[in-house]
Amino acid sequence: MALLHSKSAEQQVSQLCVQLETCRSVDDVQRALNELDVSVVSGGSAEAVLYQLQAPTQAGGLTELVLASGCWAQPLSDWLLGTFPTTIDQYLPSIHRVVVEKLSLFLTFLPYSFTREEAHLLRQHRASVEKAPQVISGLMTSSFEEPRISPTLPVELEESELGGFAIGKKMKQSERKQARKAKRQAGPFKRQGLHSLGVEEPRSSLEAHTAAQLLLDGMRKAFQPVKEYLSLLRCPDITSITHMLFVVEVPSADMSHTGGDRTENPNDATTHQGDQPVPSAYPYVQPMKAALYFENAKGFGEWRIVISTRADRSLRDARRRDRHNFEIYIKKIKELSNGHFSADNQKRLNGTDMEVPVYEAKMTGDTRLVYQIDCVPEYDSDTERQVIRIFGVYTHAQIGKRLWSSMGYQLARKGKEYRRRCIARKRVQAGDNVFRPESFPSHQKDEKDAAIIPELPKEDLEEIHTLLVLEKFVTLSKELWISILADLDVAHVFDVTPQEMEIIEHPNSCYVLGRSGTGKTTTMLFKMLGIERAYAQQSTTSSDVTKPRQLFVTQSRVLATRVEEYFSKLLESLAAAKKTNKEIKDLAKRKRLLRGDAPGLYDVDDDVTWKASLPQQFSLLQDEHFPLFLTFEKLAQLLEGDIEPLQPKEPSGGKFNTTSKGRFVNYDVFFEKYWPHFPQNLTKNLNPALVFSELLGVIEGSEESLSHKPRYLDQTSYRNLSHRAQHVFASQRDRIYDLFLAYTRHKREHGHFDTAERTHRILNALEGTDVLGKKVDFLYVDEAQDNLLIDAMLLRSLCRNPNGLFWAGDTAQTIAIGSSFRFNDLKAFLYRLELRREENLNMGGGIAQTELRTFQLVTNYRSHGGIVRCASAVIDLITHFWPYAIDSLAPEQGLVDGAKPVFFSGWDTNTVRYEQFLSEDSGKAIEFGARQCILVRDEAGRAEVRQWVGDGALIFTLYESKGLEFDDVLLYKFFEDSKVELSQWRVILNLLDPSQCPRIAAPRFDESRHAAVCAELKFLYVAITRSRKNLWIVDCSDKAEPMKMLWESKGFIQTCKPGGKVPRLAASSSREEWASTARDLFANRRYLQAEHAFTLLDMPAPLLHWPTWFGTQPILHTGHGPIWQSTLFTPPQVPL
Repeated sequence: MALLHSKSAEQQVSQLCVQLETCRSVDDVQRALNELDVSVVSGGSAEAVLYQLQAPTQAGGLTELVLASGCWAQPLSDWLLGTFPTTIDQYLPSIHRVVVEKLSLFLTFLPYSFTREEAHLLRQHRASVEKAPQVISGLMTSSFEEPRISPTLPVELEESELGGFAIGKKMKQSERKQARKAKRQAGPFKRQGLHSLGVEEPRSSLEAHTAAQLLLDGMRKAFQPVKEYLSLLRCPDITSITHMLFVVEVPSADMSHTGGDRTENPNDATTHQGDQPVPSAYPYVQPMKAALYFENAKGFGEWRIVISTRADRSLRDARRRDRHNFEIYIKKIKELSNGHFSADNQKRLNGTDMEVPVYEAKMTGDTRLVYQIDCVPEYDSDTERQVIRIFGVYTHAQIGKRLWSSMGYQLARKGKEYRRRCIARKRVQAGDNVFRPESFPSHQKDEKDAAIIPELPKEDLEEIHTLLVLEKFVTLSKELWISILADLDVAHVFDVTPQEMEIIEHPNSCYVLGRSGTGKTTTMLFKMLGIERAYAQQSTTSSDVTKPRQLFVTQSRVLATRVEEYFSKLLESLAAAKKTNKEIKDLAKRKRLLRGDAPGLYDVDDDVTWKASLPQQFSLLQDEHFPLFLTFEKLAQLLEGDIEPLQPKEPSGGKFNTTSKGRFVNYDVFFEKYWPHFPQNLTKNLNPALVFSELLGVIEGSEESLSHKPRYLDQTSYRNLSHRAQHVFASQRDRIYDLFLAYTRHKREHGHFDTAERTHRILNALEGTDVLGKKVDFLYVDEAQDNLLIDAMLLRSLCRNPNGLFWAGDTAQTIAIGSSFRFNDLKAFLYRLELRREENLNMGGGIAQTELRTFQLVTNYRSHGGIVRCASAVIDLITHFWPYAIDSLAPEQGLVDGAKPVFFSGWDTNTVRYEQFLSEDSGKAIEFGARQCILVRDEAGRAEVRQWVGDGALIFTLYESKGLEFDDVLLYKFFEDSKVELSQWRVILNLLDPSQCPRIAAPRFDESRHAAVCAELKFLYVAITRSRKNLWIVDCSDKAEPMKMLWESKGFIQTCKPGGKVPRLAASSSREEWASTARDLFANRRYLQAEHAFTLLDMPAPLLHWPTWFGTQPILHTGHGPIWQSTLFTPPQVPL
């Protein structure tokens, strides 16, 4: 009879699977479930059916689908509830255990907004369901001997395995041997699993058996909520999600393009070879909060501890140099984490009622731990919770009362309610000094609640800016704790703001807009990390979860490499927490061996080994290659590898190969080999960089270009473009188009191509074909403004998940050559593509893009408030006169105020001696520091500055400065050297308050006449935002007056005139600082400046043979090894 039941069940399940393969809608799925034979699950057949649903050959989620609806759902549910095992031996091998685990996993990670109570219940039972079976099995199979000592092992790394150091009481050798023996006898379960389930560790077989039975009884009681699980499964919304997993997408017709004469499919909905049908939601997105949450390390108390990078460095230094002090530091931190706030542990450093308290905790005779009680949003909750935020370890002499008083005032800017929450205390027992962290309802800052604080000293502001803005705060988690003990050089997830966390946890596609330094790349990386960690957590309990394919794309190889290195360090910190002590010891040893082995310098763009391990075709990428960090250039090469067989042969008989660098037209080729050969009447008074951007970004690379057969705009279409949408050359379009025709002739004559042609070629080749294989699940595009719109279309076509797109950028920085971009254009373009994609999918059979949101990041983590205000005034000008030129964002903010930029004016431009205010002694050579730079317009400006500053400074043009940052920036003759006339600059005066400047006449704004001012203001914004601490603007020309007047009227700048006190700007740096800057400049391809930085180091003679870097390949190796290889030049740590 059992065999008959099994055979019948197998036939029915197989028939169901066949029907599901043809379902094109939710109704089709429901129909297939309703047509099942209910008699098959009667009597003793239910168990056989459930086993068949779990068969390895069946699709994942089949059990959940059958239990959610249809004529089998109720009989199977009744059988499960009525026959739940009552003994351990019955439960462990039963189908009930399998079903419970599947339901728990499915509902916990379901993309559905449960109520808070439901979500809490699901998480609670998930922990029990996941761990109890392994613990029960371990308890039942363990053998015990009467140990002579407690089998409890030290939770910290053993002394023998970490250089002889361990926290806590040191054990004798005999005790360690017996402890290791007890550990071997403890069986396959982990003590952490016992503790998390509330079970004490057994010391005998009887105790183990009793504990196992108690756990089983608890499982049986916990199974009663399975009724709620089944009830949840049958909610209409959840049932619909479950059904959508089995809706099969069908090949769709290509999308109609904008122009109508061509079809294009940016997101081919067909199931490619090697692809599985795309589920309606990706399970790894849902547990993002859990994946990015880190608890305190074991042995610490209820108070969560977050430490600054300064405090982290102090702990690591003490761990290496003075282990006695290290033990004292850790003991003190543990006391604080357990809420022991005695007089020695919580002595206030600042005193007024207006300030947020900052405390010191005495450790040794001369060292103090400086910290505050902070209040932050609690994980996975609508509440805020007190935490301990440690600023650092200071000697008694280093603690300045004024600094911490200023810090208290700065923190008080968060509002009176924030201060109230920081000083609140929940005493455990009356009369003692032990406190528990307090929780509060979520609170939004009210401007009316803001405290009025006095003006703070400049020196204090600089230090506060470093502590609160440039420093990162990380939870003292198990991962961080292990890295400190083992001295591992890894990265850790630092605390982010609620706004950043909202982006990271957003489960669908999004656009993230933010000015320079607001944390766009950070949110990308942490989201990627959360998905990777969620997958790792789920894959240990379910084989149904597939590895997510995550792809990060940017234009810069330097950025791609740096981001990948940082991401790898984040993964290393997570992996270290799962390693054994011996593995950690070995890893630390390898890290120490590599620490002093600095690599030789080389140009990453000329490194032929970069990504050499990847296959030559996109379709050959495997899951193990992901997450993948690529430049758009490298991605295009992989795609070309797939389409090469589809390419038409060239007249020479070979295939068209766009990977040949010698044939590619970038801006350097355009400027050096094309521009001089164009007719002078066309090029006169035109900026070649802006022209190149117009040719590629508008004529060749815009959305409109897709609707023309040659894949570029004809002259009439270009002439008729909206003046507002494309404003730079709105009054000179015929002239620009003539340049475009000359440009295309030169390309044709030399067999060259550009990036727009390459993208069009790939799109054409992919049209109507299926050669890419398995696509990616999540796509992250950083610095999206550096791409063409048609590049965005190509990128979109590579992601099979419409809810897995992340586009980040800042159109205020579109001075990238070849870019003519707005996020609003991108959003509108992709919206139209999604509409066409969904229209071509069968009704009910496709995956719709849901809740696509646009986020703004407005807090600047690079520059202080003084610089941010100046930059924001420039943005206000652009958005006022050219609201279509950049995307409008909320005003940018600096976390900490700072010194106003200094504007030097009033000197005669022909006679001023700038060296008089650049250094203390004008008779000496002027020496700037490694973290200072001078920005000029062009090469002529560089030569001029070099005459009076000598070789003691780094000098950059505005284009060269993009992507770099310095402590201090001197902007030299920005307005004076501008090709925009004073009469055009005067349009700025329209924004002056008439009551302040009643006699100032401003010209009427004319879109054509003042178009060039918009581009100039973008350059000015980029120049200003290169500075972290000090900005000095040197310009004595009349053309500077309008902008200076506007800044002055708002109180944003400090003016410096002849006869006044002149600040001294130049400051020297150490050799190590120059070495770090030199390597950083080389990595960013600023070769002349890197060479200059190296020469200032007075390198040994064998190393001073620097290659000429214009049009030649550098010789990076000599008979003595790589150039510049030295232990002095360790790789620079550059923030993201």
